[in-house]
Amino acid sequence: MASSKPSTNTVRRLIREFVARIRGWFRIKPQKTSEPEKFITDLTNISRTSGIEFVSFFWVREFYSYLDYDQYHTVPLDQISPVINKVSIANSMKNILSPLGVFFPNWITRQTR
Repeated sequence: MASSKPSTNTVRRLIREFVARIRGWFRIKPQKTSEPEKFITDLTNISRTSGIEFVSFFWVREFYSYLDYDQYHTVPLDQISPVINKVSIANSMKNILSPLGVFFPNWITRQTR
């Protein structure tokens, strides 16, 4: 089954919406797991619409760990990163997924049907 190529206007609109959402993340307090999920769904939808065949979500540590924003939002990244690494390594060895880690394979499975 051949798919039709999206119009340039459709791709531009999706990119504008995606950029607006990213800008919004820096202005408001992020919601616990919905913002990362929105990022994944937006990027997947833009990729599909644009005809991109492969997208790699590089940092899989977020699939195994989640740090509460209220607790860590004022901590510098160089101090947060070791904490995320420690938690994600321990959880990956026990096969414990974060909420994003549970969401991701379900989302991707639905996209391939």
